[in-house]
Amino acid sequence: MAGTSYQWVDMVDRALARQHVDLRAELARSGIELGDAGGRLGRDVTGAVWRVVDEHGGDPAFGVALARSVDYLEFGELGVAIVAAPDPEAALALMARHAGLLSEEVVITVERGPRTLELRIDHVRTHWRAAEFAAALVMRVLRVRFAPSLPVMRLALAFNNPPALGAYQRYFRGEVTMNAPATRLLLDRTVLARHGVPDPGGIASHFDALLARREAELAQTRTTADEVREALLEEFGPDFGAVDVLAGRLHLTPRTLQRRLRAEGTSASEVTDDVRRELAREWLHDGHLSHGEIAYRLGFAHQSSLSRALRRWWGHH
Repeated sequence: MAGTSYQWVDMVDRALARQHVDLRAELARSGIELGDAGGRLGRDVTGAVWRVVDEHGGDPAFGVALARSVDYLEFGELGVAIVAAPDPEAALALMARHAGLLSEEVVITVERGPRTLELRIDHVRTHWRAAEFAAALVMRVLRVRFAPSLPVMRLALAFNNPPALGAYQRYFRGEVTMNAPATRLLLDRTVLARHGVPDPGGIASHFDALLARREAELAQTRTTADEVREALLEEFGPDFGAVDVLAGRLHLTPRTLQRRLRAEGTSASEVTDDVRRELAREWLHDGHLSHGEIAYRLGFAHQSSLSRALRRWWGHH
């Protein structure tokens, strides 16, 4: 199953408990039940968790506070691999390659220039808090492992959270801008190069191969419905949910796509409806989009069609 590691929700649960917020009770009020520990969390659950954070977390820079509290060895083999990384650039590359072990809803890429290294965090599939947490966690790992005072040259955030600006500036120790096209961390490669450590016996390479095998095992658990959900999040607009478009993105014929989904006990229309509901809940909660814009993005021909869907999902407009 695609999704986010259960370890993440344990971290959020502990952080909220320190503020006397019962995460599981708040989720239950919304009809959300957490699965078994050790499993993977679907996008509907992670979105609901972030909404609890927004409503009850209290800290405008919650993702930073959460990252400060994390012991990255809690990430198991990935945490050990980070410890074994011989330098900051190697650790960043490892985190980017294997971020899917923690969450498939956040994609991390690394671009190297002659003097700078840019880390891009793509969170289009999930709540903006995921990008806030990911950026803070990256710096937490680098500082604990290599250099406690490591600064960023610039942090561009693909969201707007003015109440947290001061906290971001203090934590990241660099220029911070908001409402950027993408979340990007810019680091000075000369500074990073000062903090390498020996790698006796190629331990980092050993763990890199091990993590690749873990990701391959995880990929085998992916269903066609998981792949359809991912395809739906690639582009919003009038064709959202169109079976022929989804089939084309998955390199299948529409008939084959529907047959595989039927074998899993679902259909393209059911998966599309689930994703529409998750996205509508998130966008309505954020308040940045009008009903008309949401209707367009989710492929509804008219705003009235969205209104009927809202009543069907939740019994109100």
